[in-house]
Amino acid sequence: MGDILGQFPEILKYGATGLSAIICFLSYLLLKQQSEKARPNKSILQMIKIFMGIAVVLTILSLVDAGVRTKIQSEAHSSRRQQPRMSLKGKIANDKTGLPMNNAEIYLIPASGNDFVATTDDLGNFVFNGVPEKVWWMIVVRDINSEDKSSGRGMIDPEKTENTVSVFGAKIDYTMQHIGN
Repeated sequence: MGDILGQFPEILKYGATGLSAIICFLSYLLLKQQSEKARPNKSILQMIKIFMGIAVVLTILSLVDAGVRTKIQSEAHSSRRQQPRMSLKGKIANDKTGLPMNNAEIYLIPASGNDFVATTDDLGNFVFNGVPEKVWWMIVVRDINSEDKSSGRGMIDPEKTENTVSVFGAKIDYTMQHIGN
């Protein structure tokens, strides 16, 4: 019996399902104890009924909750998998000198959801992979200590597979190509 009681903290890690299992076990112990008596205590039998009712309600709620969570996770996974994706790559250069801008951070900021960030190489090249196909703001942030200080934003249109976006202090030439889901 002591071994079983020692397992209660582990069982409680399963949330409402674990709690309902513990309540069912305790109800069983009470029923067993009362059934061994010649005259069972009516108040204890009433408490056993209450415990059993709580256990049933908790079990139903935990099963419904698990089913709802599974359905929500499945729908979210399905919608991510079905959304068209694209690869966006390009090159950033100073709009006055035409020289590549290295170490510039370029962000894609959607109207809602997650953002993407890439850092340019020494030649100003960058790549974003697995980008959902929708309208994005492209934001460029240059290191404050850089000679070519610039920051700004430009709109990326998924209808145009090649385009140039002018961002304050920078010209960004980009191409997009659709990739598999």
